[in-house]
Amino acid sequence: MTVCFFVSDLHGQTSRYEKLFSAISGERPAAVFLGGDLLPHLFTPLSAFDGVRRDFINDYLAAGFMKLREKMRDSYPRIFLILGNDDSRFEEAAILDAATRGVWQYIHNRSVHLGGFSVYGYA
Repeated sequence: MTVCFFVSDLHGQTSRYEKLFSAISGERPAAVFLGGDLLPHLFTPLSAFDGVRRDFINDYLAAGFMKLREKMRDSYPRIFLILGNDDSRFEEAAILDAATRGVWQYIHNRSVHLGGFSVYGYA
């Protein structure tokens, strides 16, 4: 049996992402599906970012997955990602940029194959 994870609605909460990174490292799934509502809300108070508003995608999310990829090497899962209704579309360029670096596959309006399955992304 192939183990896969599906998560959504993390809303930029780093504690939730840290639990996800730990679970991925420990259980080594074949794939992780990030189903949207992944980013902090635009009106998240500055205090939630330790007083510094940062580029969440590059400085935290992509960096966290790249660190995980280095740690896991050949057992790094395929990461499939779509944005959700609470994720700002102006962040899509950063999502696509991280995809070109092999961090994840952005699958909005695309299909990909995983084993004998076709996976379709539609945000």
